[in-house]
Amino acid sequence: GLDLSLTRGVVSGLGREIGSRRSPITNVIQTDAAINPGNSGGPLLDSRGRLVGINTAILDPTGSGAFSGVGFAIPIDAVKGMVEQILTSGRVLRPALGVTITPVPARPAARGQLASPGEGVLVVAVRTGGPADVAGIQPTKREMFGRIVLGDVIRKISGVNIRSQADMYAALDSCRVGDIVDVELAPRDARNVRLPGAAQPGRHGGTSTAGRTVRVVLADREKMQWRGD
Repeated sequence: GLDLSLTRGVVSGLGREIGSRRSPITNVIQTDAAINPGNSGGPLLDSRGRLVGINTAILDPTGSGAFSGVGFAIPIDAVKGMVEQILTSGRVLRPALGVTITPVPARPAARGQLASPGEGVLVVAVRTGGPADVAGIQPTKREMFGRIVLGDVIRKISGVNIRSQADMYAALDSCRVGDIVDVELAPRDARNVRLPGAAQPGRHGGTSTAGRTVRVVLADREKMQWRGD
């Protein structure tokens, strides 16, 4: 085969973001050094032979798998923590809150949430018995007669602003299983909310204007058998 081959190029950019099956991979290195099936997963070296990243993916606009001149590598500083976990645990331990999230809805019908799009992520579901459930984070629920109560909106994790799903993934990836994090939740309307397709809501309750912060112990995502975050 073509193993033990070497290609060369330049670093075309830093801080790029690429998609993956679980979540976006952020802060990656862009290079025009050819990355093909034989050398993906191999080292990205600088001109002095120092390891700076691990070749990971290519931009493939045609879907053919052929290199198009744009490749990506994960920085070595991000890889070091993963290597330590693999050596000690046999796998990468992914910390998780035990929630499924989505962007805050922008439709007027979803005004029961006192947060605007871009100010956090809406909790859609919570893993029963998981860290978020134990901490009291509320999921979105459908009540009788089609009424929907929107869940909590996560605004910050340990002081880091969460404006998107990518922010959420990055914040969790910087932590370890067992870490205790402060999760700041946006103020939420305690009323039942009618979303498109739902029945007309009945009597409304009051409104809470104060957010809250809860402490969450991050769990092992794989052990929870959870596909969320």
